[in-house]
Amino acid sequence: MIIERVTQDKVYRFMDENEFAEGNVYTAIIGKNGSGKSRLLNSVIQDLLNLRGYPSSFDRELPFSRNKSFSGRLECRGIPRKIIAVSTSPFDKFPLPKRHEPIGNYSYLGLRDLLSNNLGLAYMSKIINSLITTILHDPSRAAVVGHVLQYLGYSDEVWARFQLSPTIGRIETFLRSDDPVGQFTKFLSSPSIRNVDRSFYFDDYGQIDENKVHETFRIFDKIMAYTSKPRFDLVINKGGVHLLGGMYEINEDFLFLIQSGIAKLRDVTLEKREFRQRVKISDASSGEQSVVMAMLGIASQIEDQTLICIDEPEVCLHPEWQEKYIDLLVTAFSNYIGCQFIIATHSPQIVSNLPERNCNIMSMETGNFERSTEYQHRSADYQLAAIFKAPGHRNEYLNRIALNTFVKVGKNKFFDREDIDTFQLLNDSIDNIRANDPLYNLIIALKEMYNRYG
Repeated sequence: MIIERVTQDKVYRFMDENEFAEGNVYTAIIGKNGSGKSRLLNSVIQDLLNLRGYPSSFDRELPFSRNKSFSGRLECRGIPRKIIAVSTSPFDKFPLPKRHEPIGNYSYLGLRDLLSNNLGLAYMSKIINSLITTILHDPSRAAVVGHVLQYLGYSDEVWARFQLSPTIGRIETFLRSDDPVGQFTKFLSSPSIRNVDRSFYFDDYGQIDENKVHETFRIFDKIMAYTSKPRFDLVINKGGVHLLGGMYEINEDFLFLIQSGIAKLRDVTLEKREFRQRVKISDASSGEQSVVMAMLGIASQIEDQTLICIDEPEVCLHPEWQEKYIDLLVTAFSNYIGCQFIIATHSPQIVSNLPERNCNIMSMETGNFERSTEYQHRSADYQLAAIFKAPGHRNEYLNRIALNTFVKVGKNKFFDREDIDTFQLLNDSIDNIRANDPLYNLIIALKEMYNRYG
């Protein structure tokens, strides 16, 4: 478990090392834009990967990796067995592994490594590919995926359609050619070819890997013996990963086609359990797609004692989905133990629905944490004022407590302990309230009363 990160400027405390309860632990990181939430998540992961011996296994070093304000040391009670980084923002700052050089205990489930104009489909493809790969290597993982789907309101099956590129006709041309490697290289070099991952076949010096080309031809030859169709429909369920129609077994050959981009995901279908109705994920709202894919991505990788870092999960989410997000996260992965979820967020709805047990809220401004119990199930206006220090215009919560305190003190002619606490919150908020907001003048009046009766 990550206890704290000590830098030259501040100590960021995620949890109390003396309070290790059973189950999983949650920390929400809050702070203004530019306060360093994403950089803090990056530094935590970088420190852990350095301890694991992966200091140079990333696509590129981010500019702030050498930022002295975030240099320091990590205090933890045991090193996580696995690290998962989740984001649906193209601006996350998580470490990015080099292409085709996976790091065994680190999974990046974000957008920055996707080479596509259609980020939604590309992200969906990334998650489904992760599911297929994991289940083929560990069939028991299929039950975990089904469990998560059921909590999301779906049946425990996923249907996925893949399309081959090149076409069957082009494949036949390659196989009959006197120079198949040359023909395939020419195909890869065509600017019109967008699906196939060229970096899979070419090294850093622009030389083609002929072994991979010959392996591709071997798989092509095998495919031609079974079908002339360019599409593959498969299902993921508690029994594993299966090809519909049973033409041949889904195995390492299919993973090779996925990794190379030759087999490209076209769509994913789920079944709404309540109505027994199949729906394409691409037809769902962006928020629902985001939640489903993030949860499936975590399900494909999580195990006991995993660190899961989630950066701004509220991106693309309607407030209703923001309210559901934490409950889904907690419930879907409740069968795991010793996991730590660290969530950077701006969302009052997410903070309001944090679990009561084993959960803290850490402020980037102070580096200290508070228990979530005080802030649970409170209104968005309360969260904006008390936690995020951004009350906005005509904040109803602050208006109500200011008016109640004004009336109460006006009657009693003194401030009791509750009144003082309320006045302190209002006084701390006034710098973030516009002068033309009626609340501003009410707080000024309370200040005058405090000078007289406080």
